[in-house]
Amino acid sequence: MRKYDMVKVEERQIVEWTCSICGLDFMDDELERQEAFHCSQMGGYTSVFGDGAEIYIDMCQHCFKQKLGKHCTII
Repeated sequence: MRKYDMVKVEERQIVEWTCSICGLDFMDDELERQEAFHCSQMGGYTSVFGDGAEIYIDMCQHCFKQKLGKHCTII
């Protein structure tokens, strides 16, 4: 048998969302928000960012294309 107590659950809400490179505000533009690129990674033992570091980046489609487009495979 299991018995449970109610616990307080923390809720997070996005209040600001911008491109990490150019600062484009995704909150004001639904179409840009749909094309936004988000990447998150946890740094491992030999990471140049540090072991256990949480790494995040949000990029608009324009910055993504400018910075990484030539490295992408587009089908």
